[in-house]
Amino acid sequence: MLNFPESPEITIQRILEHTDFFIVVKRNSRIGAIRGSASGIFVSYCDKIFFVTCSHCIIENSLYYTGATRGENQSLNEKVPPLDLIKKNPELDIAILSYRGDLSKTNSRAYFIDNEKVISLDRTKRNIGNAGYICGFPEFLSNIKIKVGDKNDSIVAYNKYYSGMGKIIRVDENMIVCDFAEQEFLFNYVPEVSPTGGERDIRGMSGSGLWVYDELTDSPNLLGILLGKNKDSNPQKEHLIEFTPVWKLVEFLIDC
Repeated sequence: MLNFPESPEITIQRILEHTDFFIVVKRNSRIGAIRGSASGIFVSYCDKIFFVTCSHCIIENSLYYTGATRGENQSLNEKVPPLDLIKKNPELDIAILSYRGDLSKTNSRAYFIDNEKVISLDRTKRNIGNAGYICGFPEFLSNIKIKVGDKNDSIVAYNKYYSGMGKIIRVDENMIVCDFAEQEFLFNYVPEVSPTGGERDIRGMSGSGLWVYDELTDSPNLLGILLGKNKDSNPQKEHLIEFTPVWKLVEFLIDC
């Protein structure tokens, strides 16, 4: 039996405040040269704002855009500064980028993370069997268009989010595994798509978070960074997803 004291719909909306998608654009080209998109999380650590995603989403010789101005359509152009890659770790599959924009003018806000607030390994093990949440922007729901100008192009992107709730099944120092077998959608406005009963193609959600509802803080707490499918997952009856734990993220942030 999954445990979710707060309404799942409310929890997902609160998670969305910290989650965004980003566009990968080839460097030294017109902005229309899109290489792809993925998800990530805005975090605040030691009074600095960072954008966290997966290392495998970073493509050499590229620019990365996110955090566009408020509105249904996200227009990414020269007025939106690109993210700057600070460092990445392929083993952890984490990348840290700096954000030079003004988050107060966007639809996002940073999730405050520090050494005292981080959920520990022991505390996470006590959550085994309880509900974890994912929320991100998969490719199958993306809608990215190019607006061609005389001198400059811009990207207009309206990516629908996908969310799910699943059971935390394995936890160790370096990895968290959850089962997000798709029995139903959670607050997804995708009427043309039906639950699979098992696995869903969530390419594009790498870099988003694994969250748990914390009764002590009355808020969703970040538990890990979504990496992708577990190789042992049976697509007909389960959807095992791997996450880098949040304590590994904090260790990686220390020198930033």
